[in-house]
Amino acid sequence: MFAFFHVVIEPKPLKFLAGILVVDDSGDPREFRCTSPVQPSAVQQILWGQRLQRYVSTELLLLPLVQSLELPADLVLVQREDLLAARDQINQPLLMVSHEESNDSEAAAQHRTAIPIPSVEGPERSVFLQSARGYEEDLAIGHEVIHRFVQACYPLEPFQRIEQALKMLKPRLEGAGRTQ
Repeated sequence: MFAFFHVVIEPKPLKFLAGILVVDDSGDPREFRCTSPVQPSAVQQILWGQRLQRYVSTELLLLPLVQSLELPADLVLVQREDLLAARDQINQPLLMVSHEESNDSEAAAQHRTAIPIPSVEGPERSVFLQSARGYEEDLAIGHEVIHRFVQACYPLEPFQRIEQALKMLKPRLEGAGRTQ
């Protein structure tokens, strides 16, 4: 099972809304959890500065959602590199998945791997996995399980499902004050 974590950030007023979707090897949904919107105060925005987005996304959204899962996830996937810092605080491998290779230095290349995705409609394309520094073993695990997963589902598609679900649920979640 895979857990896909996604954050929607609204700029004005600044709000963060997140969801986590657990899918099986064929891409079928098994568990979904989301948060009510988190709206940092003006003082919090000033005090946290440029670290606000990472703090809210990781400490207030990602970690609580991963910890609340009832189904065990073999792998947690995110789309933002700054979320990889949470790896120290969770038991599952945590990887960033993207459709583009990072333009970082060669030293960072040891934290990335490419997975070809077969296509019957056109040229083969790849997704790229990146681990947190110090957790390169996550890449081997991720490569193995994602390689099987791509036979059934494009690895970035579950993030779109989460975003659509959050947009649909947003009016109800804004009235709630707890994790759903």
